[in-house]
Parts: sequence; C-alpha cells; structure tokens
Amino acid sequence: MNLTHHEYELIKFVILFYLLLFFNYFIIIIMTEANICQEASKTFKGPCVEQAKCTTACQSEGFQFGECSNSICYCTKPCPPN
Repeated sequence: MNLTHHEYELIKFVILFYLLLFFNYFIIIIMTEANICQEASKTFKGPCVEQAKCTTACQSEGFQFGECSNSICYCTKPCPPN
C-alpha cells in the first residue's frame, strides 16, 4: 500500500490526537481520584455485602458514598482543599 506524503501526515496526526485524548483522560481520572478521602465506616455493623446499606451508613456519618471492599464498608467523600 503506497501512501502519499499527505495521507501519511494525516495518519500520524490522527494517531497523535487519539493518544493525547487517551492520556488526558487518565490524567483527569488520577487527579480526580487523588482528591477522594476514604475511611472505614464507624457505624456499619457486620460484613459489607450490600452497597446500598453501606452508602446509607456512610451518608449518616456525613460522607457522600459508601463502598464494600473485602467485606468492609468504606465511606468516601471529596477531600477538603489543602
């Protein structure tokens, strides 16, 4: 397959564009996740198997969300600014 110089440059541009989008996406995720504070729930009792119950317990503690991990209910919320 013979490509003209213009086609070759266009392909390089498209590949570079998608690579930049890809890396930008992960940088945003890393920056977002870096600002999440998490701790084990103080009020949740028993093994954590139902996300909804964990979230309810966490919200009563002032957190935004609850998440079960290794049967433990972890509460999460955005960290306060430094």
